[in-house]
Amino acid sequence: MPFGAALDRVLASHGFRLYPRQFMILPIAESATDAAPHAELSAGLRLEKWHERLMPQVAELIHLAYANHVDGEINDQYRSRTGAMKFLKNIVMMPGCGQFETQASFVLREVASEHIVAVVLTSIVAPGVGHTTQLCVQPG
Repeated sequence: MPFGAALDRVLASHGFRLYPRQFMILPIAESATDAAPHAELSAGLRLEKWHERLMPQVAELIHLAYANHVDGEINDQYRSRTGAMKFLKNIVMMPGCGQFETQASFVLREVASEHIVAVVLTSIVAPGVGHTTQLCVQPG
């Protein structure tokens, strides 16, 4: 629902709290060029493709990333490790956010400890249309 609509006052009068959201959209066809810069990984980090065996570690990362964040207030699945696992299973195993795309989903690990420090999960919502369903980075 867009913000700044006539419903804002009505919702607020009934005790709802409104949280502005920011959405990022990038038309890939317009932005893809041969000259696009490629990010270098920091020493000690390794980028890996998604695998379902990573689910417990990624659920923990999601939980930590949303601790003390407004999204934790909005979505109860971010408030606990169990909730984050349920949220993650919904993304990976259910078509609610589109069809999960393993080839466009990644984790970033520390080489020495195997600890996951970041994740990007992607789904396909229509032909030629992707959706980043989750992007989390370890706090700090």
